[in-house]
Amino acid sequence: MRQLRTLFFIPIFLCSLVILTGCTTKQEHEDTLSSWYGSTEEELVASWGVPTSFYELDGKRYLTYSNSSQAMVGGYPATTSYDYFGNAYTSGGSPPILVTSNCTITMVVDDGVINEWRYEGNNCYDF
Repeated sequence: MRQLRTLFFIPIFLCSLVILTGCTTKQEHEDTLSSWYGSTEEELVASWGVPTSFYELDGKRYLTYSNSSQAMVGGYPATTSYDYFGNAYTSGGSPPILVTSNCTITMVVDDGVINEWRYEGNNCYDF
């Protein structure tokens, strides 16, 4: 049982370690977004590319950038052992987990310059 528990937690620990070592902090992400205050829409599009979508409301233009991805993480095969009579016994194993990552960032342009932003999602800090 202890070996099974160890086999289960090692992949989770390694995946968590990889994810955490390359992350940008929330504050760094928000500082990057705030650095766009006063910039023009053209400057943003030149740097980030064409937005995923946009709309205009009350004289403001909302530029939305979105990304989404999925990955299979973890999982390991079951172990099969045989007794003296040839009977097979299968134990352990775990299915992989489907992880969905997404982020939506909206930049608000008013009077030709960016003066507001918002974001939501679980993968925005490395966007």
